[in-house]
Amino acid sequence: MTDLWQWLADKVAEYRQREDYDRYSMSYGFKHGSDMIEQNPEQAVSIFARTRDRAAELGEPWWAHLCDHWRCQTMLHYSGHIDEAAAIADACIDIVDADDQFRTFPQRVCLHDDRASALQMIDPIGNRETIADDCDYIENEGRSLEGCIHCGLALRIDDFLLRGDLDTAHTLSLEALGRCRSQIASHYIPQYMAALCRIARRRQDWQALAHWAAGGEQYHGKMGSNMSNVELLMWNAVAKVQAGANRVDTHRAYIRALKAARQTNHIQTIGFYEARADFLELDGYYAAALTAHQIQIDSRRGATFIECTARLARLRLLNKLNRSLEDEATKLRKASASLKEPAAVISEMAKILP
Repeated sequence: MTDLWQWLADKVAEYRQREDYDRYSMSYGFKHGSDMIEQNPEQAVSIFARTRDRAAELGEPWWAHLCDHWRCQTMLHYSGHIDEAAAIADACIDIVDADDQFRTFPQRVCLHDDRASALQMIDPIGNRETIADDCDYIENEGRSLEGCIHCGLALRIDDFLLRGDLDTAHTLSLEALGRCRSQIASHYIPQYMAALCRIARRRQDWQALAHWAAGGEQYHGKMGSNMSNVELLMWNAVAKVQAGANRVDTHRAYIRALKAARQTNHIQTIGFYEARADFLELDGYYAAALTAHQIQIDSRRGATFIECTARLARLRLLNKLNRSLEDEATKLRKASASLKEPAAVISEMAKILP
């Protein structure tokens, strides 16, 4: 595939040399949208959409789908329009995969990552075949690019995690860490460590949780994505509680993670919200834990599976507090009705309801 950034630089230089101000303005629209992602995600999505339409008018399909990819990225990680991102990626894939003119299109593989990432939050069990196909596509078509290889690995790990196959997720995470030997690959180390934290938490392996969560202090602000590093910081707070540390140390770790989260503009990871709610529950703040799960729900619109998982957690907490379950159960039933295979969610809900 063509290197994206080199392609962009070459195209902008070409437009300047030809004094093609229509296309130069179009390319500036893409840059303006990119600059606005963290400041104002909704505006960035709007700018990408307008630039995409202009590219289509000018007969520039590569630019059009490049803007679509970044619309998806902004929706997935900043504005939280998960269902819209899935629809955009799906429509683009139908076009890009069927047309040879996109054979070397830089974001061809990325669009499959966009779709799989969205579907994992919407309905990972009901869409498991599409997600598996997207992972295969990324690994096969992106095998020459190290970043694509790790995107595919990260997707597979998340897929097994969301579907409850902890053993496979654990094996893949360790394998992926072993492949992080270059500067490009090192960016993914905190992401794999965060996955190992989620696995350790579900296994109640508190020693392993402490081991992997320590990466937050090691890597935050130095390497890897802020999203993964902030999650590791929150898991570190949970690990300290489980290890019996004094309240001063545990709360210091918790506040450290919260401050780090507030310094970012992106939506926090699924694991961050799980860890935050865990910490608050362990510390006896059940009402605050309920709120943490609700924030998770509100942060991602159309993420049905994530909503169901968070509502199950809220239902358990409400039961502990001897509060009414009726309203939450009604919302959970409504959300689960959108899943293709809701049996697992219904079964878990039945264990809680009287």
